[in-house]
This record gives sequence, structure tokens and C-alpha cells, in this order.
Amino acid sequence: MAALRRALHAHDLLQLAQLWQKLPASSPQTLRASAALFEQHGLYERAAILRERAGELRQAQVLWQQAGLFTESGRVAEQLGDEQAAEALYREAADAGLTRSVPELPEPGEPYDLHVPERGAELRLGLLLFRQGRTTEALPPLQAARRQQLSQAVPDGTILDELEPVIASGLVQHGLAEAALPLLESFRRRHPDAPPAVTDWLAPKPSEPREPPKLLLGRYRLQKLLGAGGMGRVFLAEDVVTMQPVALKLLPLTSALGDSSPHWQRFCAEAQILRALHHPQIVAIHDFSAAAGILVMEYLRGGSLGDQPLPLSLGKTQRILLDVTAGLLAAHGASVLHRDLKPHNLFLDAAHNTKIGDFGAALLAQLGATQTESLVGTLAYMSPEQLSGQPLTFASDLYSLGVTLFQLLTGRLPFVGPDWASQHLSQPPPDARELRPQLPAPWAELCQQLLAKRPQDRPPSLEALLEQARRLPVPMPGALDDETVRPAQLRLGSLPAADEALRPAIETAPERSEPPRGQTLIGQTNHSELFHFIDARLARGLHVERFSVEHFQSAQGQRHLHWLRTMARLGGPGLQRVLRIVLDGPQPEVHYEEPIGRQPSQDLRLDARAGMLLQKTLAAIHSAGEVHGTVADSILIERYGPLLLLSGRGPLSWPAGERLPDPQTDQLALAALLEPKT
Repeated sequence: MAALRRALHAHDLLQLAQLWQKLPASSPQTLRASAALFEQHGLYERAAILRERAGELRQAQVLWQQAGLFTESGRVAEQLGDEQAAEALYREAADAGLTRSVPELPEPGEPYDLHVPERGAELRLGLLLFRQGRTTEALPPLQAARRQQLSQAVPDGTILDELEPVIASGLVQHGLAEAALPLLESFRRRHPDAPPAVTDWLAPKPSEPREPPKLLLGRYRLQKLLGAGGMGRVFLAEDVVTMQPVALKLLPLTSALGDSSPHWQRFCAEAQILRALHHPQIVAIHDFSAAAGILVMEYLRGGSLGDQPLPLSLGKTQRILLDVTAGLLAAHGASVLHRDLKPHNLFLDAAHNTKIGDFGAALLAQLGATQTESLVGTLAYMSPEQLSGQPLTFASDLYSLGVTLFQLLTGRLPFVGPDWASQHLSQPPPDARELRPQLPAPWAELCQQLLAKRPQDRPPSLEALLEQARRLPVPMPGALDDETVRPAQLRLGSLPAADEALRPAIETAPERSEPPRGQTLIGQTNHSELFHFIDARLARGLHVERFSVEHFQSAQGQRHLHWLRTMARLGGPGLQRVLRIVLDGPQPEVHYEEPIGRQPSQDLRLDARAGMLLQKTLAAIHSAGEVHGTVADSILIERYGPLLLLSGRGPLSWPAGERLPDPQTDQLALAALLEPKT
């Protein structure tokens, strides 16, 4: 590095050429440091090459543009998945007729070559438009690129081999097959073995650009842009290692360039905490690179709550509230606040569980954006203490959750702006029943409590909010509340739909789908068989319990079905979720989430906090008029707390002729497990 610094200061071109020859074998750290030196001396094109070689594509794109090499900047934009920016850059380069050269960094062992012609903007623009299906727009730049090649003393046959089939294909699509004949003849002069007919020649699809998309962080291939904003661009990408889709966020450029502000440092620290957390109600972070400004998250096909039609039913809203509260409880337990909770940051997985995403967005908003820009779309959800610059606690997230809850229940915000700051600070929140008259009072009261101006007037803890949310009145399974519409009949084997109640679908269908592949028998009871299989659509394991039809035809079977429906409604923290109940077909079946944990033992005891959660879970079951019945052998301790199992349990498993379980039976069984062993 010292030698490069001296050569740059002395403008020693010979020494620079020798050092440039050695750079390909350097480490990424050396490449980045060298790029910074070239950038300081205004040699942006060389800095861009080094940044690109180090995998810092976003910085490279900016540097190419600063160097005036818009075609190269567009090429990198394509690799980043930003085709709109790439098209604009290619058009700018084509209109300006730029013909500058690029100093190529040689591969190790290759001879040094200072200038390599820049690939034409018309060629890249035409190929981009053709891949997008915009054939009419693609033909003029593609034909211009071919004319440019033919005008040279020695045309580049490789480029012509790429151009001519694409142009011919476009002409054929427009019904101009005869116009494609000269292109075929030109191609056959270079390749005598080419088919004689245009249709045969075009049978293989036109080749893609010679340069395949580069992998970010060595394993992620961008596919398409999902969204963009002040906090960066989000792309759908493929993890080439696991072959699974991921959501890849390119963070603001200032942060990727090594922003040393406390906001960026705090974001990086919290991203690493969340990456290790792995909570089922928090969007998983698979990878994070502070140096590259890249955050890789799980891809959730269900989209965000911001895309859902509002208002929602009470059953669906309660499930969302329980999920979000459980996720916040885990995040706050790890000392991470969200700071920007709103429907667009709450995401649905394939089974319509709610997951919290975009932690730290409020921190990123202050990087590379004006204060006004960073608050757009967020002011409507900010707590009074956040707006006034006071220290934040968990209660600030509760306030934002209150705004979100009000919106889910009524379809509008409690404060409609535009002066959100003064409204949040001083205007009393409205009663949700003014917009939804049939809303039960406990729901409206919870909104009022969450929207209290003073943090101390909000729920005292997330545990208290979780318990309060469990007790909220909702219609029983099969009933309709005031605004719901009964969902259309679902097809057997489909995922649970985002119906208004969002409870497991009691499905019927004229024919039964094939059983899932790869299923493994994991247990049998006197009334059912239990299987494990991986559902690719849900990207996780499931437990499936299959029954004989006659079991549900008895009085005890009907009791069991009522028990299942009640447990499905209560599913959440502390209770295994029922995802789907299928009654039609030769074998009724129930799908459960897969529990992962260990049973209590001498080495793994139930602590007081776990016991309290299980007691609250049992209290919710008893309040709904049901009992668990087999608590003693149904507790599993997962990473995030205890769970009462449901699969293989229920009234059909209770011994006939004996005293039926009651709430006291459940409580005594739990108490016995909590007693210290002597």
C-alpha cells in the first residue's frame, strides 16, 4: 500500500503499471484500500474496477458513473437487479456516443493491458430490452450495434454471433421472417454448419449476455427488484448454496461505505443480535455484511399486512396481535427495539403467521437521507416520546403497535394527519367504536391503553399485553363477527387461506389430493397415526395426524373435533399450532406445526417463567370451556419457551370409563412437574 501511495503522489506511471499487475492476487481488504487511494486521486474508473473485484458492486456502480462510464455503471446495475437504472444509464451512454476505454484489471498471470474497449451501450441496451420482452424497442439499438460492428475493419465475430440470432428472432416475432434471411447468411459465413432455415436456426433460444450475473457475498444471485425506498432496495434472490429464495436488501450507500455514525453502528450490532435470535415471529436474518451493505433475510411469500384489505376480523387481528407481541417479547429480551412498527413491516409466511421485519429501519432512515425524507410514512406510527426525542423503551413499540392495531380494526389511522407530530403529542386518540360500532369494548379499551400519551400508562409489560390479548373476545369457530364474510370453499391440499377468521380451514372437496412425499411415520395412538414431512410451500416441517372416519362418527369423536377447533383458535405461544383440519376423504387429518425441543427432565427443568406461561396457556384453554387432558406427557421445552403438545392428544386418547379430565386435573399435573425433585 505504501508503494502504491508513493506512485500515485509521484505520478509514476511505470510503477503504477507494475503495481496494477500485482493487484489481482491481493486480498479483498487490499483491493478496498487500493480503491480508496485511486478514488482520492480522482481515478474513479480504476477504483470502480477494484471495488467490483472486491464484491462491492454498489460502490462500483457509483464510481463508474463518476468516471463518466455510464455503460459500465449500467452493467453493474444489471448485476444488482436494478434494470430500470441500467436502462437509463445505457440510454444516456448511447445518446452521448461515449467511446471511452476502460483500464482492465488483468487476471493473475495474464499480460498487462492498459485499455480494453468498452462494450457498446446500444448492445447492452438492446439485449436488456429483448430479455424484458420489449422487442419493438430492442430492435433499433441491436441493429445499430450490428452496424457498428460491420463498420469496423475486423468485426468481432463473437459479438455478431450474439447479436444476429437475437435480431432475427425479433424480426420473426414481428412477422418479418424474410428480413431475417440476410442475418442467417451472415451467420452461416462464419459457421457453415448452421441450419439452412431461419426457423431451425432460431430453435434454440437466443443466448443471454455473455457475462453471467455475479454472486453477492459469494452465494446470492439477484432475480428481481421487490421494492425500494429510503432504507435501500430489496431484491428477490436465490441462495445458490441452499437453492432457496431469499430477500436481499442493499442498504443505503453511506452505510455500505463504512458510515461511522452511532446510528449505523447500532444497526450493525442489532442486526448481529437478530441474526442469532431465530424467533418464529421475527423475519430471520440469514446473512449480514456491514462492509458490503447487504442484509439477507428469509423471503416471505405472503407479503406484508400493508397489502391486506382492511379492516380485519377479530379472529385474524387477535392472531396477529399474539404473534407480534411474542416477537417483540423476544426482541426486547435481547435489548433490541423496533422503532418503526407498522403494517408494512409485519409480514405473513405461507401459513399466515405474522413475522416482524425491518428492525432498525428508523436508524437507517437517518443515513443518507434528510430528516424529512426519513420520517415519511413513519410519522403516523411514532410514539410521543420518539417524536420529542426522549429516550425510548419497550413502551414506544407498544404505542406503534397501538396505531397498527387501530388501523387493522377500523381500516384507518387514529390520527389522519398531516400534522401527525402535534396529534400524537397532544390530541386524545379516538374510540375505535366510532368507526366500528359493533367492536367489543375490550378491543377499544386496549387501543386506548396502547395509545396513551405517557409510556407508564400503557401496558406494564409485554407479558401483560400477551395475557390481555388472549382474553380478548372473538367469535367461536364457524361464527361470523360483524364485518366478516364467510370464505369461499377451499380446495383440498391448499394452504390455509387468509380468510377473515384465519383459523384452520375445515375443508371439503370432491376428490383427495395425493399424500405428501417423503412422509415418515413417527408414532401411533389407539385412534390415529402420526407422520412427519417437509412441506416445501411452507419451507418447514409439519406433523400430520390421520384418523379413521369412524372415529369422528362417535360422540367421543365429535367431542374430539370440538376440542381441536378450540385449540386451533388458541394456538400461539405456549400451545402447538393447528394449521389445518381436513375432514373430507377416506382419512380425516390434522396438520400441526412441528415442535422442536426436549421434554422436561432432571437436566432440563421447568423454571418459574416457563411454569407461568404454561399456567396462562391452561387458563386460556379453561376459559374457552376446554381442558388439555394430558399435561403430564405433553410438555416440550423449545428454545423460546415451553409448549403444550396437541398432536396425538385429545378426547379420543382419554381412557374410556374413567373420570374425564377437568381443569383441576390439568393444574395438578402442571404443579407436579414444577415441584422440586428430592
